Formats: sequence, structure tokens, C-alpha cells
Amino acid sequence: ALSRLTDAEAHSDRMPAVVSRWIDAKQEKWAPRTRINMARVGRIIGETFADFTPDQVTTPVCAQFLKQFPPRTHNVYRNALSQILAQAAIDGLREGYSPLDNIKGKSTPGRRREVLDSELIAIRAAAPASLVQMIDLALLTGQRIGDLIKLRWQDVTPEGIRFEQGKTKERLLYLPVPAP
Repeated sequence: ALSRLTDAEAHSDRMPAVVSRWIDAKQEKWAPRTRINMARVGRIIGETFADFTPDQVTTPVCAQFLKQFPPRTHNVYRNALSQILAQAAIDGLREGYSPLDNIKGKSTPGRRREVLDSELIAIRAAAPASLVQMIDLALLTGQRIGDLIKLRWQDVTPEGIRFEQGKTKERLLYLPVPAP
């Protein structure tokens, strides 16, 4: 729907046009899957705020819109709406403050999913030998793939394998446990 905006609509000061310009400016930086997700998010924001100009989007209006979403989705829409309104401020369509400043993001529990044995068997059967070794190392150490890729030979010592986690910067020593 956003891509079908006429030239006049694309240059208007209504929210769907602002959303469309935001997506156009950002999409080159997004991964393909993110483009798809943000197009959907943008469409919903554009439809919800179709009759609004950016200066009419206030904190109570944003709070009312966001309360329908569970925590993760709430945060996605909050962040997207914040960026869209920041773009509108740069375009001179609203004051520079964000009406979302007073709406906090929701805390989300960490995701936990256990890989089933059948899934692991299928993955290992389809993967090349070098990747199977990486999968096994990830399973044994509990490390992220990115941290395993950064592993160097000098990190493997007689006392264990030293990791510096990319995400937390925490230094860990993996101590292998002998098989029973």
C-alpha cells in the first residue's frame, strides 16, 4: 500500500508518506528479512496513523497504539515509530522531541528453545563436514557461532579453550570434561 502512493501523496505531510520516505531511506541498510518485517511494520503504522500529521502524533496516541502489542512487538513498533517521528522532525513536520520518550520499552524474557535430537540429526546430515565440526563445537561449549569463528589456535591451551564472548565481552575458559 505504501508503494502505491501517488507522487502528491508521497510528498504530503501525512504519516503514510512519512513512513514511506523513512522506509525508502532505510531499506538499503536492512537485511532482506528485516526489509520484509519493517515493510509490514511500516504498513501497519501508516494505516493506523493515516489521518495524522506527524505533529498530531502525541504521547497518549502512541501509548494507545502500543498497548495492543506483547513486549517484543511493542518494542519493535516503539522503535520504528520513534525513528519515523525523528525523520519527520528532520523534515520539519514536527518539533524535535519524541512523544515516545515517556513510553518505556518493555522488558522481554530471554528466548529459550531446545533443539530436538531429530532436528540436530537432520542439520548434521545436510551440512558439510567442516560445518558439522562447528556445530559439534557449539553444542559442546555453548558458544555462539561468531565466537567460534573468532577462535584462534593460541586460545586452545592445555588448561582448556579460552573464549572472549563477542556480545558480552566476558572472558571464559571452557574446561572439557572427560567422557565417562
